[in-house]
Amino acid sequence: MSIEDWDNICNRKFVENFSSPKAQKHFLQLSYFRRQGHDEKNAMKGLKTEENVQWEMACHKAEENLEKSVAEDLQIRNQSLSLFGFKSYAKTTPDLNSAIKAINAKNTGFGDKGAPELPPYRPKPDNDIQELFDSIGQDK
Repeated sequence: MSIEDWDNICNRKFVENFSSPKAQKHFLQLSYFRRQGHDEKNAMKGLKTEENVQWEMACHKAEENLEKSVAEDLQIRNQSLSLFGFKSYAKTTPDLNSAIKAINAKNTGFGDKGAPELPPYRPKPDNDIQELFDSIGQDK
């Protein structure tokens, strides 16, 4: 639809004579919107772009809020530990390797520390095993 056709549909004199004031305002806004070179497709693209920008901003803000919340939680945990006399040697963001090193360094474990340890398993030499199988086969 051309701009001239649109203006004829939204003819100001026609609208003023045969429409309510609310309809007049609506048609005049549509006419102005059309004269500016906008149409429904461009309007929807603009709305989608605006929606995407708002979504990205909301996600970014949520990510920042999560990081702040985690930092505050760690700070509160450290303060409560120090309040009760415990010292925390953990980093604010511990990784797996440092956790394993800390556990091994403290030598924490379960069971009786005074119990004797079992000797390490030592496999029999191949010749002994072969002789065992040979002796089983010869018994028949």
